[in-house]
Amino acid sequence: MEVENTLANLTNRVIVLENLVALRIQQVADARTALAAARVHVADYKNINRDAVTYALPNELLAAIFEAGSTDLPVFPQIVEFPITVSRVSRHWREIALHTPSLWSTIHIHENTSYPKLLDAYLDRSGACPLDIVVDHQNRYPEARIFRETFYLHKILPHIDRWRSLWIGAASNEIACILLPHLRNFRAPLLKRLVVFGQEDAMGYDTHLNVFMGGAPHLSFISLTALNMQSCWPPLAALTNLELKWTARPTSHGDFRRMVVTALSLRKLSLWAGAVDFDITSPICIPSLESFEITRFAGVDDKQECDVSIPLLALEMPALKNLAIPLMEADHFSKVADLLRVQMLQHNFPRLQHLDLSSSVIHQRDAAEFMAAFPTVVHVSLLGHRPYLHCYSVLEVLSRDRSLDSPLWPQLSKITLDGIDEHGANLLHTVLQNRIHIGRPIASVTSKSFNGIPKHILERLRQDVQLWEY
Repeated sequence: MEVENTLANLTNRVIVLENLVALRIQQVADARTALAAARVHVADYKNINRDAVTYALPNELLAAIFEAGSTDLPVFPQIVEFPITVSRVSRHWREIALHTPSLWSTIHIHENTSYPKLLDAYLDRSGACPLDIVVDHQNRYPEARIFRETFYLHKILPHIDRWRSLWIGAASNEIACILLPHLRNFRAPLLKRLVVFGQEDAMGYDTHLNVFMGGAPHLSFISLTALNMQSCWPPLAALTNLELKWTARPTSHGDFRRMVVTALSLRKLSLWAGAVDFDITSPICIPSLESFEITRFAGVDDKQECDVSIPLLALEMPALKNLAIPLMEADHFSKVADLLRVQMLQHNFPRLQHLDLSSSVIHQRDAAEFMAAFPTVVHVSLLGHRPYLHCYSVLEVLSRDRSLDSPLWPQLSKITLDGIDEHGANLLHTVLQNRIHIGRPIASVTSKSFNGIPKHILERLRQDVQLWEY
């Protein structure tokens, strides 16, 4: 009994201290805002900055500069802090920032910026602009009180008619359990992007839940990590781009088929090979799919791996133009090559034009199998870091191919590399010469850099092909 009382007292003490910390953080934020405003007033009274060039710029131009600056930032916290920063430079800038609604259209909810006053300010200043909602709780410790509460939902849900994107990032799937059920019956008329990014959670999130049942007629992009489709099933009629990444509980074969039947405009699919529990005895046809990326690794430090051949067996993609199979080890690549030979998988995607084998380790025999299996390839990507082994196998096979009647990849016109050394450059030169000899020249070679190639070899390459750097 004494232990229970002590535990209860300590628990209450923790709650009191958490509330006190939250209060102090809010007080510090308020003090900083007041201090910045006071400094602006002091500067105005001293006529500081009156001779600055920026004061001569038209308000419309400054507003455009602010908008360009806010959208050019790489991460959400910087995007959110940008309008606060520019509004504190001077009273002149503040007036322009406050009357530029698009600056305030990213609503970033996390333990430091999700207090009611800040949310109210952003929602008010954003006017009628479409909103990008970011729920960001990817730090596992300390546990933030905000995600055990729902006060922020009461502030952002009334504006759901303006949501353009919803991004949820969490250290566990707890946030999904809290937030997603609240979205069940709502309509999101402007929503285009839905991203739910969880972490490795052994318990997963095992429930069937429909979201935005009121409709999301423009939802075209969905990305799920640590959740399967059953756990977050939105309207799919407008879906064009789907990413299913690591999850402890794969989407079932039946649910994936149901998704494909509904998403008639699906054009791009990125799939961790274990994200769907495919049944290879019942292939699924995706007639509209044009781009397919399949990855073998996922999870913490990419330690979770699975067999990429299963999705290739289970899916038929007659309109596919782009196929990416990156980061493959040689033995796994051999297995896929064997399937191509035995199962004739090329019939599943007869229009393939771009093949991305970036950072995959390929035996020459397997490279030849791939080339023979996909005769319609126009562009091959061989991106990756030194020692460029993934490039060498493909280039070696092409360098020995001098067939006039049935050359490998007869339509090949573009090669993309990360960079090659002298050996790779010599192989590439031989390939270019062979293609010219058989009347099927390569049009361009693109690389991050050609600095590793001696000048005399580089000049020979320039005589045979257009070289581009990206």
